[in-house]
Amino acid sequence: MVEERMGGAGWVAIRSVMARRCLVAWAIRALVTVVALAFPRSAPADTPLPAASAPAGTGTYKEHFEAAKKLFASKTFDAAAVEFEAAYALSPKPDALRQELECYKQLHAAA
Repeated sequence: MVEERMGGAGWVAIRSVMARRCLVAWAIRALVTVVALAFPRSAPADTPLPAASAPAGTGTYKEHFEAAKKLFASKTFDAAAVEFEAAYALSPKPDALRQELECYKQLHAAA
């Protein structure tokens, strides 16, 4: 029934759109993978990780986020990234993750 209403050309168009969507989804997944491999979250083995002001289990989201903002303003990006990560661990809000990414971008740009 549906084929009669749409005709043969309609199904070809639908298949073409679906194929394009699959290709776009594959391209996005590939791009995310490449970016993830290009900018790893962990530091190289010879670089010690910065110590956070408090473990992720202590304090509140707001305390870690405010401390991270102060560290970011003072251009201490490595410690700020740790604080943003601790804030995100306590409450997974996108602002903390976005700011952590910005810290890593600044560290990468400075290197």
